[in-house]
Amino acid sequence: KKSIWLRAAYFEKNHGTRESLEAVLQRAVAHCPKAEVLWLMGAKSKW
Repeated sequence: KKSIWLRAAYFEKNHGTRESLEAVLQRAVAHCPKAEVLWLMGAKSKW
């Protein structure tokens, strides 16, 4: 499941808006709370 969220996040990063990327990452960490890479991507996108 984590791999699907990662692909969705990379897609939004490359083709979407910053807001859509943050929305995908928020949903991703809600569904995969132990996926450290998703948390780090979310923190980096806000910083």
